Amino acid sequence: MKHIPSKRTIPIVLIVSLALTLFLTCGKSNPLERVKTLEKEGKFTKAEKIVRKTLEKQGSSLPDSTQKALLWEADRMHRVRLDYKYTQKDILEQLRKRMANFKKDEFAKWKKEGRFDTRKIDGKTYYMAASVSNLFKRYKDLRDREVPPKERALYEQAFWKNYASELVASQKTPDKYVLPQDTKITMTLTVKPNAVPAGETIRCWLPYPRAYPFQTDVHFLNATSRPLWLDRADSPIRSIYFEQTAVQDSPTVFQVQYTYRMYSVVMNPDPAKVLPYDKTNLQVQQFTKEQPPHVVFTPELRKLAKEIVGTETNPLKQAKLIYLWIAKNIQYSYAAEYSTIPNISMFTYNHRYGDCGQEALLFITLARLLGIPARWQSGWYIMPHGETIHDWAEAYFNPYGWIPVEAYMGIWINQYTATYTPEQKEALLNFYFGNLDHFRLIFNSNQEQKLFPPKRYFRSDNVDFQRGEVEWKGGNLYFDQWDYDLKAEFLNPSK
Repeated sequence: MKHIPSKRTIPIVLIVSLALTLFLTCGKSNPLERVKTLEKEGKFTKAEKIVRKTLEKQGSSLPDSTQKALLWEADRMHRVRLDYKYTQKDILEQLRKRMANFKKDEFAKWKKEGRFDTRKIDGKTYYMAASVSNLFKRYKDLRDREVPPKERALYEQAFWKNYASELVASQKTPDKYVLPQDTKITMTLTVKPNAVPAGETIRCWLPYPRAYPFQTDVHFLNATSRPLWLDRADSPIRSIYFEQTAVQDSPTVFQVQYTYRMYSVVMNPDPAKVLPYDKTNLQVQQFTKEQPPHVVFTPELRKLAKEIVGTETNPLKQAKLIYLWIAKNIQYSYAAEYSTIPNISMFTYNHRYGDCGQEALLFITLARLLGIPARWQSGWYIMPHGETIHDWAEAYFNPYGWIPVEAYMGIWINQYTATYTPEQKEALLNFYFGNLDHFRLIFNSNQEQKLFPPKRYFRSDNVDFQRGEVEWKGGNLYFDQWDYDLKAEFLNPSK
């Protein structure tokens, strides 16, 4: 005969079960939550010790997801240590070299005001690597004290000249893509000697130009070794894949050369011509959704989006209001590695500063909150005076399709230029909403995409893909284990 629990025993069983569940999933009994708590408290060494001991004692009995999460927390703390590596003594030394007429009591004042990004790690205060550079970026009163001084006038004049050329070219043709620029790229990733044991295979993914109507004619020239894979032209994270064998005491060099053509985009979208969205359009559906962890519709961002647009209902005008709000209210600031930041759009909102990608993710999140499709776009910014990694956004409007939205350029024009008249500033601000210069090299059309062949270990950058990714059978190779370089040669410089 089956034993049938009495009515009195059922609640007791449930209570015991519930208590056991809570005990196993909360507080100190859950090693993952304990590690996260310790990391927030700055007790990195203790947290890392818990990860090691837990994996040693319970590794095989833990779910794969828990093991991976523990390994990730340990990896992330290593990355934070690399980003926050300077002591107060280091920062003072940098300030004496890089700031004219610096006085030590200024440091104490700025520290009290919270002008530095710091982390408490094992009882000591460490400063973010770009702390001194960010003083000049975030505080206008300090910019003229930078040593050596920035040469703004020549750069701004060259920028204005290119803008004028784009306008002239667009007036000569009904085509929205003008001023084609052919460029030869040489990209090199160098793994440091002995980062991988001799004889082991190193796997390397390098970014490769994605096909767009305004980025065409991509031609592979050569590479240091035979590529084993090249992504399709419309991949949202286009890469070219290589493998090489590590040699004792020697660097391992991965290099690829190619040419491509980039056009300036001059669309000048008209709000009066914008049509309602087709809600059955898959792109509209995909790019109006949340995309955790960095595109999340938090209560704070919901409120901000409504405040920015007010009673405006035209989606193109709404998107431009967001762009202009960011241009006015968010400052540029060099960032810690994206993989160490839990929610980038909220980080930018809370701090009121961020780098180009952080600004782009804030725009994307605010636009999607209003039902405006918005997505990531990234690669490199290639100007005659140099090259740098860069991110921006696109927004979708019917009947125009995807249009560029350059939040960073809006911020630079509005807050950092020194030689433009108010009329010039307004013209450039308007240009970088819906239009784009041809100094771009684009690899990605969405953030947090998966590489192919799949990586076996954590990505060095799990949001963007501009510098490359490397690993071997023993694990990921992080940025401190290799160097990257990109050189551009203009083949038909625009007049």
